[in-house]
Amino acid sequence: CARCFQSVLFAVAFRWQWHPFSVSSAPEADNITIVLKDLGDWTHALCELPSAFVPDGSKLRIDGPFGRLAVPVASYDAVLLCCGGIGCTPMMSVLGSIVARSKAGGKAPREIWFVWAVREAALVEYFMPLLIEAAQLPGCRIRVHRTGQDDDSDALPADEADEAGTAVPRLLAGRPSMPEVIHDVDEACMSHFGANDRPISVCAVLACGPDALLESVKEAIAETKTKSSFEYHEETFEF
Repeated sequence: CARCFQSVLFAVAFRWQWHPFSVSSAPEADNITIVLKDLGDWTHALCELPSAFVPDGSKLRIDGPFGRLAVPVASYDAVLLCCGGIGCTPMMSVLGSIVARSKAGGKAPREIWFVWAVREAALVEYFMPLLIEAAQLPGCRIRVHRTGQDDDSDALPADEADEAGTAVPRLLAGRPSMPEVIHDVDEACMSHFGANDRPISVCAVLACGPDALLESVKEAIAETKTKSSFEYHEETFEF
């Protein structure tokens, strides 16, 4: 999906009530997957007893997509996906699309960075299979920052592998330093030299999450001295 980031928000009707959710599955997937968080009375009730809201065989009304973004991710040589908490859902869709395109022999960015600040261990566990699959792609670096953690003694560098030799996401404690992230991405973009390679001059930055995270990403891009250009795009939680 050349413009997979546009499909970030759908309205789903449950009992004639419309609720906005981001789709976390890739456009290439056969099924639509929605991951939601217990953030209010309605979603709390849904999470407590899903079958009461969506019995097996239920038909749902879906309208969309909504959102301001239509980013041709596949046309960029570098992409940085930044997300916080449940704001990961549209980014997982983008990441899944990149994986699907790569497996099908399609064009994919040469540098793929995924930075996720998240507190919920269950959310990390749910998406870990996709993160591990993405980590196998050339030039893909996954950094999962577990907020609320005291140390990163169990952190794994992005270029390390588990006992089976499989590349694994890097697990870190605490919130990410966005100036450090921008610096690292810029260094990676400039590292592409050789007869059949060239430095990457433009990186697409896609961000979704709390306002504080979005502001930190924008500030880091504006204040960090880089050789590459960073094009910023964001999606917020507002419907």
